Amino acid sequence: MQEVADEGELVRVRYRAGGAERELRARQAIVATKAYDAARLIRDLPADTHSALTSIPYGPTVVMAMLTNETRAMPWDDLYALATPKRAFNMLFNTVNVLRPRSAERLRAAA
Repeated sequence: MQEVADEGELVRVRYRAGGAERELRARQAIVATKAYDAARLIRDLPADTHSALTSIPYGPTVVMAMLTNETRAMPWDDLYALATPKRAFNMLFNTVNVLRPRSAERLRAAA
């Protein structure tokens, strides 16, 4: 994403895809980034909001992915996110939970 800008009742989002710059308009946009990136991407923020976003400190971020080959239902199939208090990491995400439906076939394979 390159820019999010208010255009009256719409929001304009500029981004690059396939080597080309593209643009779309929407009624709303959710900017799910670190605060300093949001401050860089969102145009025309009030000065105090921009200042607050750029002053939030962050430590190192580590992202890890695991590929599994389970063929039957698993206890975590319905789970999207899990907080992990008192652990070396703070969140566990199962972003493919939408690909693991609780279908009768998958549940039979687990039995």
